[in-house]
Amino acid sequence: MKLNKVDVEGFRGLVKEQFQLDDMTVFHGEMGTGKTSRLLAILYGLTGLAPSGVNLDEMINVDSDHMWVKIEGNSNSKPFTLERSKRLDRPSSSKTDLQDAPKIGEEIFIEGREISRLFLGAPTEKTFRIDALLGLSKYNQIASEISTAQIEKRIEELKRIQKDVAQASTVKEKLSKAESDLVRLTEERSKVREELDRDADRYQRAEDNKRRIEEQEKRNSEVRSKQTLIKSYEEQLIVLPQPSPELEENFGELEKRYEALQRRATYIEAVMQTLDIDGKRINEIATCPVCGALISSNALQKFQHHDEEYRHIIGEVTQLEVDIGSKRQALEESKRSRGKREMLQAELQRLKTDLNRISTGSPVQPGELKEAEDVLKRQEELSRKARELDIRVRSLEEQVEAYRALFNQIGRMTVAEVDAKIQKLTKLKESLQKIKVTLVETLSEARSSQLDNLRSSFKTTFRRIYPYQRLKDIDIETVSVRGRDTIQVKGLAGGRWIRSNQMSTGENVAVSFALLFAANQLEAAPILLLDEPEEGLDENGVQGLADILNTLKTTTQMIVATRNTQLTRLLSPEPEETAVA
Repeated sequence: MKLNKVDVEGFRGLVKEQFQLDDMTVFHGEMGTGKTSRLLAILYGLTGLAPSGVNLDEMINVDSDHMWVKIEGNSNSKPFTLERSKRLDRPSSSKTDLQDAPKIGEEIFIEGREISRLFLGAPTEKTFRIDALLGLSKYNQIASEISTAQIEKRIEELKRIQKDVAQASTVKEKLSKAESDLVRLTEERSKVREELDRDADRYQRAEDNKRRIEEQEKRNSEVRSKQTLIKSYEEQLIVLPQPSPELEENFGELEKRYEALQRRATYIEAVMQTLDIDGKRINEIATCPVCGALISSNALQKFQHHDEEYRHIIGEVTQLEVDIGSKRQALEESKRSRGKREMLQAELQRLKTDLNRISTGSPVQPGELKEAEDVLKRQEELSRKARELDIRVRSLEEQVEAYRALFNQIGRMTVAEVDAKIQKLTKLKESLQKIKVTLVETLSEARSSQLDNLRSSFKTTFRRIYPYQRLKDIDIETVSVRGRDTIQVKGLAGGRWIRSNQMSTGENVAVSFALLFAANQLEAAPILLLDEPEEGLDENGVQGLADILNTLKTTTQMIVATRNTQLTRLLSPEPEETAVA
């Protein structure tokens, strides 16, 4: 494939532009002149992709709502045209007359600032899968897909059939017995189902009778329970004491008598306290404590009677307190008895009302429930038997089908025919095994030869880009990573081998381009888009890089964007200058 001309509209900074392409095309200019935009336009036109991490809508010119790229070129000596376009927030569309196009992905775009990172980071990022690099992956896939498993499986099946063919008479006997059992069980199942269908009304009546009898028994049980409660409540009412109105009247009279005596005692206490001055006895008082007048013996005698009356009142009050306590306890017991009586009478009334509401229904005849249960038991037995017969019939049907299939298969074959098929398949398996062994051996030889070529080309190319002696030697070695053979780069510095992540940026750039060149020698890419590949290289490195790129252009179309005047001069005497679009 070779690209000849590109037309671009609305792509990044390129409003409308057309440029020609050759085996080596160099876009030279300062930053912002559209060099990288041209490379990305070619990448989009060929693949419909943008570099990793970039959204396609971001490629559309800020003053436009769409972008369009048209590429003209030759493939297999035939001209072709490829157009691709995209509007904002809509998928890309394309049209082309190109047939049998080579597979091209975003890896054709190589940015100088990123090239050194091919061998930096985690170990898996510093390696190339050998077979992928050498172009042997598809052959390895073919070798891995050569399998005799299906043939071996078929041989085992034929061996089993061989045994079955020898036992064809046994299979026929089993088939005959299975068919006979199937007919017998099918007839038995039909009879069971006929009986179930014939007596369906009888079963329904039995179910209804059973439900009615159970409901009646439930009502009768409820009646008996309520009658038992009524009898219990009535017995409790009989033994409960009757309330006594006289008890409440006596209690009231005692309380009134008690209150009167309390008032009299309080009055006498006040009088006695008035006379009992300084703790003197009544017969020791000569004058009135209020007015100071002399008190006669007759007056003192009256006070003496108060003292005796007080003692008598205190005694009577004490006895009344005892009587009142006893009466109060009896009165409270009478009230509790009356409350319980009222509760029992109310509950009796409710139970009798409930009994009047419960319908006794028609009486249950002796043996009626058992008769209904026997009928339903028979129905359940027949239903269970029908289900079991269904399962057995299905199982026999599957057996008959399997025996018929087997008999049809082996009935048309002989032991000799099966032996012949097994022998043919065995020879085919052995042939495939030999082919696989031969292919694996050939791949191993090709891998070894290709690795030698890769190593030689890589070492030579590296020295052209990196002529310095810090790295005395550079080499690659095979390493197994996650079960796959890979290569890793190592360099000899200061008497010891170092990995690429220990090398400088310039050294990694040289390593990356050397590997790129060596790999391209093995399997050339149709086109490479290089964006400032000189990044990280000094003048000697740029000189070596230019030599390599000029060599690559014989097999790969090179399109380079650079600001470096030295690289531009070395790659193209007449570079295409770019300007701001």
